Amino acid sequence: MDVFEINLILLFVWYLLTRVLNKQRRDVIFCAAICVQLVILIGLRDLSIGGEGMLADIKLYETHYNSLENQPLGKILSYNDGKSGLFYLLLSLFSRIGLPYSVFVFIYVAFVIISFSWFVSKYSNSPLLSFLIYFGHAGFVFTYYLYRQCIAMVLVLFAFHYLIKNKKLTMWIFVLLANLIHFSALIVVPFFFISSIKYNKKVLVALLLSIVVVFLYRDTLALMLVGYFAEDSILLYDSKGSVGGLSLMCLGFLLLFILFKWRDIKNRSLTKIDMVSLYGLSFAVLCQFGASFSYSFSRLNLFFFQMIIAYAIPNLFSLMSLRKINKYMVAPVYVVGNIVIGAIMIVLYFATLKEEGLM
Repeated sequence: MDVFEINLILLFVWYLLTRVLNKQRRDVIFCAAICVQLVILIGLRDLSIGGEGMLADIKLYETHYNSLENQPLGKILSYNDGKSGLFYLLLSLFSRIGLPYSVFVFIYVAFVIISFSWFVSKYSNSPLLSFLIYFGHAGFVFTYYLYRQCIAMVLVLFAFHYLIKNKKLTMWIFVLLANLIHFSALIVVPFFFISSIKYNKKVLVALLLSIVVVFLYRDTLALMLVGYFAEDSILLYDSKGSVGGLSLMCLGFLLLFILFKWRDIKNRSLTKIDMVSLYGLSFAVLCQFGASFSYSFSRLNLFFFQMIIAYAIPNLFSLMSLRKINKYMVAPVYVVGNIVIGAIMIVLYFATLKEEGLM
């Protein structure tokens, strides 16, 4: 049996073993077990295993790691056009200490997985579904080789946490740190700005209209965005200008969220965490439309999907299961939704592993 098949089976084993505990304890223990499992699987892996693209990135980081050991501070901060100065500074510090590259990779993996697992255990109504979407959406595979983006992503998760706690200064500190790790985290700045102000239905309407505009003028916007990010990868896209299934899935979840929260939206009684989820889903749709024609945006949306994975989608199913279709029956959406989405994510999990050369 393949190690990645065992990884998936153990996900369900930990889930079943923790069912005998009360909800709070079982979610924490379940997330802790998966966390340890993933840190071992990804952090202690053979760094020579993977597809051509993955290995190229891993090797490039190793080259940077070895070359930065004796570089002056100014050169380190301006490395790679200065877009990821803090990341290369951290890389240099670990290199100067004399730690082998493999140890650095393990520490990086542990930081990313522990942070994400903590966020899921704290905010998800269904940690099992959260991790299944994490596997299927490729967040799992990205951890193997997108070092800068994944570190920035978990820093954004901490910013989400402090946004929900209404600690704006700490929130902006984590947003700044994320941008210093990888410039693509700039995409979250408008989201945090809008989400940190008092809820306003006009903002929601503006976001929904923005989705329509992006959809209608996506070809024109593609050229502008690709120019801004100095990206030539659009030439690699056979379906550039089209809108993929993931975009439509995000849009579907956004519309369902509005449908089942309409009363709270109308009465301006959304909780802080619901407001963050609503805006997060809106921005995720916008970014995924961009990802349909832009390589950069396929990475940018990583930030919003981790938020949606950890909270909005699992909690949306829970919300829908409590709302009546009519006065005689309750929607069995929680069970059906979890099974359908979970099955889709399992298929995508194996498809992504094969695509990345891991199976």
